[in-house]
Amino acid sequence: MSRVQSHTPPDEITLEGKTLYIRWDVSESEIHDEMGDAPPVTQYDYNEVVLQASPDRNRMVRAIIASELEIEDELAIMNNYALYPERYSMEYGRYQSIRTTAKRLADAAMDILTSRT
Repeated sequence: MSRVQSHTPPDEITLEGKTLYIRWDVSESEIHDEMGDAPPVTQYDYNEVVLQASPDRNRMVRAIIASELEIEDELAIMNNYALYPERYSMEYGRYQSIRTTAKRLADAAMDILTSRT
């Protein structure tokens, strides 16, 4: 997973030329100077996937999920849940949350890509 830090709040989807930046799970924190001389600085920490812009929703969804889970882990989650749903329901719920987020982000990116053509 690629976590990025910046001092400016990130846009969720950015298209720069032919490069598409998809960002999510943004957290904000204040960084204080160790000496206490400077005012605190706001820092943003977030996940980011960088892709060549193309109108391929499935590719975007796959890239977002892959940034969170290796394919082997993804398959293990699905298989474990299929065999033992009670035991693996939390893990499977987290996986479904990742999938839902990936699809929402891909749809938003597709809206931006199709509005520019």
